[in-house]
Amino acid sequence: MQKIKRFLKKHKSLSLYIFFVFISILLLIITSTDPLIEVKGVGIDVFSPIQELFTNIGKWFAETINSIGKLQQTKLELEKTRARLLEFERISEDIIRIKQENLQLKELLDFSGQINFEYIPAEVIAKQPGNTFSLFKLNKGANDGVQRDMAVVAQNEGLTGLVGKIIDVGDNYCIVIPIYNSSCYVASRLEISRNDGLVNGLGENNQFIIMNNVNKDAIGEIQTGDKIITSGLGQLFPKNIYIGYVENVISEAYNSTLEILVKPVVDFSKLEYVLIIGTEY
Repeated sequence: MQKIKRFLKKHKSLSLYIFFVFISILLLIITSTDPLIEVKGVGIDVFSPIQELFTNIGKWFAETINSIGKLQQTKLELEKTRARLLEFERISEDIIRIKQENLQLKELLDFSGQINFEYIPAEVIAKQPGNTFSLFKLNKGANDGVQRDMAVVAQNEGLTGLVGKIIDVGDNYCIVIPIYNSSCYVASRLEISRNDGLVNGLGENNQFIIMNNVNKDAIGEIQTGDKIITSGLGQLFPKNIYIGYVENVISEAYNSTLEILVKPVVDFSKLEYVLIIGTEY
């Protein structure tokens, strides 16, 4: 016992330290039945929000990547749909164009059965716009039997209308001078009054042509809307092909003949298919 007292006295500080540690452990045991669980619980409480934060961040990245993938897939599908739509529009336009061409060809076929001439069907393939001396080109030539000075006609509103005549021929094409060309002259006749005259063009930019050298005494016999036809004089154009309608009659005091403003039967702005005609049957 004396030895213990001497040890405690000699090592007083260490003895007090050991004593307080012992008391602390004893109190910890008394106040908590499971201190390790409490420490673990404190750790869970502290780190749980952090763990939830990282979980949410990971989930957000995963959803974002998945959304980007879906967006790219939607974009590809949209591009495919747009391409299919453009293809359908092109097909629809082709169908409309083919129907229009078939209708025009049918009209041309019906028209060809109404004339008493040998004919060669042709298509306008080029025009020379904006020129007083305008010409246009057809897709038929010498290989198809086309010759210079052949007449060219088209149908409009049920009438066989004069287009012009061939002035140049290649192997697979020909050139037409239309009646609106100021260098084109056509021997003509009023269908009802039977008065003769000479029609020539006023240039492409003018929608009318002019009939000159009509007997002035015929003024009372001519009405607006009367038809003008080819007379066949000079044998440059076949007889009885419609040229146009009387638009206005001009009588000048100083002029011994009448001038008649004529609206052509053929609508040259829409001309696509024609017939090149030769000799009468």
